[in-house]
Amino acid sequence: MAQAAQEMTCLLSEYYGEYYIPENWELSKKSVNYIAQIKKGEKYIFDRKFLKTYNLDDNICFKKTHFQEGDIIEQKCIFKQGSKKEILFHGFFIVHFDKNHIMGEEISQKDALEYFDCRERLPDVGIDQRNKLKMKLGTVIRKLSMKYGEELIITILMDIMNDYFPTPD
Repeated sequence: MAQAAQEMTCLLSEYYGEYYIPENWELSKKSVNYIAQIKKGEKYIFDRKFLKTYNLDDNICFKKTHFQEGDIIEQKCIFKQGSKKEILFHGFFIVHFDKNHIMGEEISQKDALEYFDCRERLPDVGIDQRNKLKMKLGTVIRKLSMKYGEELIITILMDIMNDYFPTPD
């Protein structure tokens, strides 16, 4: 997954409070539109959890709380006319928040699979666990810094980081 950062695409814009309107959405009666959270599947390559839409003033909206920073979603907009289909917008995106917008960093299906494989190997640490760990490490580092000095602790921490997380050549 070592690729240059992709440009961001505005997927949804704030309509009112926690309700967001999709930027790319086909409104005709014969269209098919969806936004789905993506997970690695067992029966199919990907499992999709289709997000619920809401109607506000004849606008299709989604709740901001259904999106999490860093999640991967798929958005697709298809226009149908008779037996013909035209895909107007489609992609897999990593979710990012930007003021009054929900942005998407486009990701390939292959990169999405690599991401899910990587997440399976890493423990799922919640925000509470992360904060507790940060507090514990911070306390230990402060105590050691007071006893041995900041420079020595910084040097040792850098050595540990390089030993455990070497930079790729």
